[in-house]
Amino acid sequence: MMDYRLYIKEFIINIEMNFPVDTWRSKEIYFWPFLRRKIYFSLIRKFSDNKLIRLEKTISHQKPSFSIQQSIKGKFNVVSRVLSFIFFWINLRKKDYIFLSAPHFKETFEGKSFDRLFDPLIKDKDIEVRSIYLVLNSESKKKRGNALELEILKQYQTFELISKRFRSKTYHFDDLEFQNSNDFQEILKNEFKAYYEGLDINSFIEKRSLSLNTQIKFFKILFNRIKPDKVLSLCYYYSDLYEAAIAAANKLGIQTIELQHGSIVSEHMCYAEWNKIPSSGFSTLPRTFWCWDSFTYEIINKWTSESNFHDALIFGHPWISFWNNRDVYSSEENYVLYTLQPEPEYKIEQLFPIGLVNYMKSKSIKWIIRMHPRQKVSKVSFENYLVQQGVSNFILNTVEDSPLPISMSGCTLHITQSSGCVHEAVLFNKKTVLLNKIGQNYFKSMIESGNAFYFNPNNVNFSEEMDSIIDMSKELSRKKFSQSKSLEKMVKMLKS
Repeated sequence: MMDYRLYIKEFIINIEMNFPVDTWRSKEIYFWPFLRRKIYFSLIRKFSDNKLIRLEKTISHQKPSFSIQQSIKGKFNVVSRVLSFIFFWINLRKKDYIFLSAPHFKETFEGKSFDRLFDPLIKDKDIEVRSIYLVLNSESKKKRGNALELEILKQYQTFELISKRFRSKTYHFDDLEFQNSNDFQEILKNEFKAYYEGLDINSFIEKRSLSLNTQIKFFKILFNRIKPDKVLSLCYYYSDLYEAAIAAANKLGIQTIELQHGSIVSEHMCYAEWNKIPSSGFSTLPRTFWCWDSFTYEIINKWTSESNFHDALIFGHPWISFWNNRDVYSSEENYVLYTLQPEPEYKIEQLFPIGLVNYMKSKSIKWIIRMHPRQKVSKVSFENYLVQQGVSNFILNTVEDSPLPISMSGCTLHITQSSGCVHEAVLFNKKTVLLNKIGQNYFKSMIESGNAFYFNPNNVNFSEEMDSIIDMSKELSRKKFSQSKSLEKMVKMLKS
């Protein structure tokens, strides 16, 4: 499999080295961060499944027709929306901590929706009463645990409609600072080819800057009402609104913090290798990055140490610390844990190459195979495939079947293609075998430290290598994680 992410990394670094991206701005907004992400994710999509997310979505300008009934219903909805908007602002109260998360970071715990990285911190009663979640669309209150949720998407949409009423229909972007834009656009055109046709990059930047400015105004008003001390995010680029919330908080002098949500390697261009940063920093990026471990810290600190605005520190892994405090372990023992990765990067045949299948069939050791939360192939399809290959000594788990810390706690060895679960394995003192060369490239520092190994399942000596690492791992007693701070220390850091 081609390691296209290395190509993408080099492509973006080349742009930063040859263009003054730290000066590109519209009014007070430096637009390189959101332009960089668009390029990054568009190229990932291009290489992974030969499809490309355009930098600018096509918007239909056709006006729909409305019946009288729809018109009456529409007027009722307008009144309802305005009342909701008024009550939204009236009911705001002072909160010290604002949390920005996303649905895919949540699991079901004790019958309620539980954010696996934020909620372990919010369970501290002193923090819970002083916290609020900002969410795009609110969940059912019956399913939600811990802090209050504040739904912002509909309220922002109303705010945007009101803003447009008082905004000039003609926009002027004479202050757009975009040096060497023609050369930059030529590079994009050569890379994206047909997908680039018809795209006016200046227009794209101007439209995003305009919407971002409106969004920042919304969050400035919101934060001036709530008066938070800290705004914490799990994925600052999950939504354009979250990016704006970060920018608004930075402009107001509120501390912004990104808590690591998954594996961060040097090829992850939302977090790594920012080579040109304004002296005042990028306001649309979090100011501080809280990392799970030293491996991630080294990647982010490489560039934050050169910044006067951004910084990084080792915070720990709240989800692992949470389960460690509960002293709950897997009911199974002495098994190999295989954490899968989703399509389109890995097809089922790539996840189970013939060398791995033959090893699984030839040994009596039990395997627990953990599906990825975004796995498109069904559990039944995986089971049928493995049975057809003659494999029977396995248990197939979804994320609902067992939390990752529980699955990790009882395993003898962890294996994966190139999953970020290698971080959790290190925190549990478990060795990881990487089956794909991409993993070897991503986790070089973990391989150098002896926490991970790369074995090619197609090599003739794969079976001997696996036997050796399993025997070595069996000699290690089950230990609690060593590199993650205790939950109590994390809570203390949050309160400081």
